[in-house]
Amino acid sequence: MFFLVSACMLLACRPAKKQAGCDQFKTGRFFYIVRGTGHKILVERNDSMQIETDQVSHLVMKQRFIWMDSCGYKLVFISESGVTEKRDPALQLWLDSLRQYPIQTEILSFRDDYYIFETRTVLKDYVLKDTMWVQP
Repeated sequence: MFFLVSACMLLACRPAKKQAGCDQFKTGRFFYIVRGTGHKILVERNDSMQIETDQVSHLVMKQRFIWMDSCGYKLVFISESGVTEKRDPALQLWLDSLRQYPIQTEILSFRDDYYIFETRTVLKDYVLKDTMWVQP
C-alpha cells in the first residue's frame, strides 16, 4: 500500500515540475531549423512579443505572444517584412493563414538548452512537432 501511495504522489508531482520549468522559455533568444529548407529561424521573445527572422530569406515576422497556461502559448500575427521576391506558394499559404488565425503551441518536454513543442493552427488542419533550441 505504501508503494502505491508513493507512486501516486510521484506521478501527481511530475506535471508541476514541467510547468515550473517552462518559465525559462518565456523570454530570450532561441532558434529552430525549418524542415525541408534547412533555414535557421532566429526567435527573439519577451513576455508579450515574438520576432522570428529567417536567416536565409530575411523574412521577419512579428507576433503577439500570449501565455495560455504554464507550458502553452498562443501567437497572434502582427506583421511581416523583408521578402520582396516571389514566395513559395506553401509559404504564402502559411502566412495567409497566420494573418487570419492564431497558432497555439504546447511545450511537451524540455532540457536546459531546448524544448520540444507541438504547434497547431486554430483550424486544427496543421500540426507541427519540432525542437526550439536556446540561442547561446
